[in-house]
Amino acid sequence: MVLGIMMMLLEISNQLPAGNIRVLEIKDRTVLLEQEQRDSPKDWFYWKFKAVFKEPGTYRFRFAKPDKVGTRGPAVSEDRGETWNWQPASRVSNVEFTYDCKGPGEVWFCQGLPYLQKDWDRFTAEIAGHPAVRLSALCRSRKGRSVELLEIREGTPPLTVVLTARHHCQEMSASMVLEGVLRYALADDENGRAFRRRIRLFAVPFTDKDGVEDGDQGKGRTPRDHARDYAGEHIYPETAAIWKLIEEHKPFLVMDLHAPWIYGKHNENPYLVENSNRRFFPEVERFAGLMEREAPACAPFLASDTLHWGTAWNTDANYDARGIGGVGLNLTTACGSLPFIRLGVSMEIPFANFREKTVTKAEFLQYGAALARTILRFADDRK
Repeated sequence: MVLGIMMMLLEISNQLPAGNIRVLEIKDRTVLLEQEQRDSPKDWFYWKFKAVFKEPGTYRFRFAKPDKVGTRGPAVSEDRGETWNWQPASRVSNVEFTYDCKGPGEVWFCQGLPYLQKDWDRFTAEIAGHPAVRLSALCRSRKGRSVELLEIREGTPPLTVVLTARHHCQEMSASMVLEGVLRYALADDENGRAFRRRIRLFAVPFTDKDGVEDGDQGKGRTPRDHARDYAGEHIYPETAAIWKLIEEHKPFLVMDLHAPWIYGKHNENPYLVENSNRRFFPEVERFAGLMEREAPACAPFLASDTLHWGTAWNTDANYDARGIGGVGLNLTTACGSLPFIRLGVSMEIPFANFREKTVTKAEFLQYGAALARTILRFADDRK
């Protein structure tokens, strides 16, 4: 839907990559907004829009419902999406933020630091020609987009790992962490070579490819979202292709990278999510301990933050295997049915801060490098 409300002072639109916003009212320099739910009846928090300012001043952006503005305020780009920065001082509450406009011009705002096709293309352009890289199409999305699959290996590694990200559009931090893993594995140094000789790595950067590019919420999508499409017959081509990849290549580790709620307990620190497969429990503990030792000071990880099965939201009520008409299983829980998988686990990666530390793309990349080191240590720690 084209949005474009022209007022004397301001024009707002969702016509930008992954745009998502609805304007309810503009009065002077105060704007009332709400995020577009589209085909997701579950109220969620992703939004992204551009604003064309006609004159300087302080503008207030308020959402119709709470819990839409994260701990570090909006991510802001003043160069049409080329670079993004947090604007923490602008955060008034979890429902509104302000922006001090210095002069006429176009500014983009987003709930988090975006990571889209162009970001992936920039990265893959850097690694083009690397002898250990094989970039192909996992499948085609429902709308005909190519869903990328990146494979890294040198020679014939004895072990295989599958990493997935972006089962939901807003999980942008997961993509940056994934890029950090891949950069570590491709480094022209002893560590990179050790990784790709020991591990054959498959990475799916955009599972809900259409939702990511279109700016759909995707969370709780009808009849079920991508992250719950691993029970029975798959309804999305991406999830069917991921499962086929796993069955064919038999990884010992499958990890799905996510992002949690935007603030509060369990959501301002990274953590592993234990699932109902009890044989995975000791492996989760082992992986978490290794990750705590590898995590950088700028993006700390504590094994004690692991969300154990049966605690908080991590209960049977959140997972259901009733089929297409129900909620459905997530990927890592479904992995319990495959005996060759040593560990299937999800990792939640906050949007903006790891406890008190604000995190930008640079820190997300460092955290990804730590995750890559942990995967290698975990591979060498086989019991």
